[in-house]
Amino acid sequence: MIIVNFYKGVEKVFNVYALSVDDVINDPKAYYPEYTSDMIITEQTFTYPILDSDGKIREMTRAEQYEHGIEIELQPGELIQGGILVTVEQPSRYHEWLDNKWVVDLDKVRLERREVLKSKRDALDNGPVEYAGHLFKMELEDIVKFMLIGLGLVSGTISKDDSREWILYDNSTVEMNNLQLFSVLIAKTERTKLLFQRFTDLQHELNMAKSVEEIEAINWEVKEDETEIKEELGEDSAELKPSFKKED
Repeated sequence: MIIVNFYKGVEKVFNVYALSVDDVINDPKAYYPEYTSDMIITEQTFTYPILDSDGKIREMTRAEQYEHGIEIELQPGELIQGGILVTVEQPSRYHEWLDNKWVVDLDKVRLERREVLKSKRDALDNGPVEYAGHLFKMELEDIVKFMLIGLGLVSGTISKDDSREWILYDNSTVEMNNLQLFSVLIAKTERTKLLFQRFTDLQHELNMAKSVEEIEAINWEVKEDETEIKEELGEDSAELKPSFKKED
């Protein structure tokens, strides 16, 4: 059941429960014996109804409410000019209404954009590394295992030529020697350096931006060298001294 309203002009004169508004329209007098043909039947209930030029009923706009002397509380973006309620469009979601005008704190916009870029950087940095045609997991436990191999190679407790079976990103396995596996960590380290340098460059762009539009235009466009590093460490590499330092 729904409530169906009868309006005469803008005055609601009657309402009734019915199965549908069409049932009432098809036989209005069965529901309201005093019905006349100039009445409007609708399931809408209006707080401040007004008739359009074509006789259709609708809710007043806030400007029309003000013009008809109805007290309203001004909303952000609204002001009175020449006795007329005017709505000023919000330039962006970052703008705040202050002293009858939209203002924006670009430092806040930069900070929010920085967090978006930082999340993208971290997602790429924590993702798998493609090396020698294989995709390697880079979760914390995997990184620890790669580091232990590196320590073993540096200390001489393991041989670079010894092979072991390694679980890949898709849970398949591959047999690689210790030097190859340590090379995966080198690839990860180099990728991290690239990502953090790219983040630094984008932060500089943010600091130089002078408008919301310029800030929003700064995006992280993923480059090939940010998603995978395929070059293998040479068999004759003399040093095994990767840098694991990571800056925020």
